[in-house]
Amino acid sequence: MAQNMEAIVIQWLADDPKLKGYPVYAAMPADNPERVITVEQTGGRIGYAINTYMMCIYIYAASRYEASQTALQTVIPRLLDLWKLPGIASATIESIAHYPFPGPPVRHRYMVTCHITAAAQ
Repeated sequence: MAQNMEAIVIQWLADDPKLKGYPVYAAMPADNPERVITVEQTGGRIGYAINTYMMCIYIYAASRYEASQTALQTVIPRLLDLWKLPGIASATIESIAHYPFPGPPVRHRYMVTCHITAAAQ
């Protein structure tokens, strides 16, 4: 059976004290905060022994620089540590991209694509 990897990643990022000030959600909240992280599962494979998940993590910030630095210095190292959770074997970063939200309004955003391998449960 597949895990709710979106919920796991959301909680994992939300628990990082370095991301204080960046609420983490599955979708953009109605109040559209300036700084926010959203997590979306965009693919995966389910098997008898292992499951894989492709996740997109979007980092919204006040500037392009802030979004990139948050992605590179905080979000990516945190994602790479997902293996510390029970049942997760590995996490690899597949891409990092400046991906502004087209709006309206236009928003500064970085996208991190992460591939997660977990034990089937």
